Amino acid sequence: MSFSAWFIPLLITGLFSWGLCSGVDVFDCFLQGAKEGLKTAASITPALVCLLTVVTMFCHSGALDVLTGFLRPVTQLIGFPAEVLPLALLRPVSGSAALAVGADLMAQYGADSLIGRTAAVVLGSTETTFYVIAVYFGAAGVRRTRWAVPAALCADLAGFLAGTILRGVPLVQMPTTLLAQVDSSVGGKTGLDLPEGKNLIGCFYQPSLVLADTDCLGTLPRRQLSSGMAEVIKCGVIGDEEILRHLETAAEPDFPWLVERCCRYKAAVVARDERDGGPRRLLNFGHTFGHAYEAAGGYDSYTHGEAVAAGMMQMLRWQVSHGLGGQELLDRLTPLLERWELPVRLPWDGAADYLARDKKRAGDQVTIAVAQRAGAGRLMAVPLASLLEVE
Repeated sequence: MSFSAWFIPLLITGLFSWGLCSGVDVFDCFLQGAKEGLKTAASITPALVCLLTVVTMFCHSGALDVLTGFLRPVTQLIGFPAEVLPLALLRPVSGSAALAVGADLMAQYGADSLIGRTAAVVLGSTETTFYVIAVYFGAAGVRRTRWAVPAALCADLAGFLAGTILRGVPLVQMPTTLLAQVDSSVGGKTGLDLPEGKNLIGCFYQPSLVLADTDCLGTLPRRQLSSGMAEVIKCGVIGDEEILRHLETAAEPDFPWLVERCCRYKAAVVARDERDGGPRRLLNFGHTFGHAYEAAGGYDSYTHGEAVAAGMMQMLRWQVSHGLGGQELLDRLTPLLERWELPVRLPWDGAADYLARDKKRAGDQVTIAVAQRAGAGRLMAVPLASLLEVE
């Protein structure tokens, strides 16, 4: 018997064994997950029924043919095959309907024809935007979509163009802020903030090249420079103590050295875990609380670095209160953050609701990054309720 026949039984047995060894009530977690799944299904069913009804009426009422005929002269001007128009119109709404139309086009005209290739690009480079919004926004209880729909449709258009022009467009990042140079330009993460939480929509797309000119840092206001310094300090706390030593002893920071040091560390972490499923979560040190601070402040009360600085200190205070060490780091970071005019504490009012929606949450557990000493961060899963007990 092949290994594939044993894979699922072994996986289930392994999960149950791991849960028992970890002291987790596996059956209770299963029941809670099933309960949440049923609630989610019930909450999104009306939106799905409505969406599928609209798609069916749109296709069978003749409206699709009318709209296709109206757009045909425009698409002919840019060389877009008119036969692919129904597919392009259906793709943002229904994946199954678009797939059926695409299969018919390839069967009729051939996969290697211009029509077949254009259909393949449309299917591969765009998303079922309205379906995704109906399902995920419905599941999250989001009522105000704000700019999500137009932004997503623009992203579909950009994806199609990037997939057709020169068979793909490479991305070159040219960060001009300290925060972007040491953190967000490296790793391939993109994300949008929603009123319901930080970075709830996004994807991974690696740049072909990152050009970081540290001369640009001289144009930054002090507050923006300090904001980026929070990410530099975080890098020193979780993985490279030399960064902290440099900041503590140098009269002026050597920004080219700092940017290179931070980028090398983050690139090494991302190379091991591009999709943020394991070691890369170490880079979230300070962000569990930091993202909650940002969201509670409406994303305009604090810069990202200010929220992360306060988040690091709050995580260290939490560690100390739970016997996990960190007092030495608390004492060490306080003067360093104050030197860069970064907060060591922020108001907790309203932030607990956003912490409860953390992306790293799994049931009543959440994975956090902790650091007992500089340069030695690690991951651990803790009860979410314990993090909500903020003084």
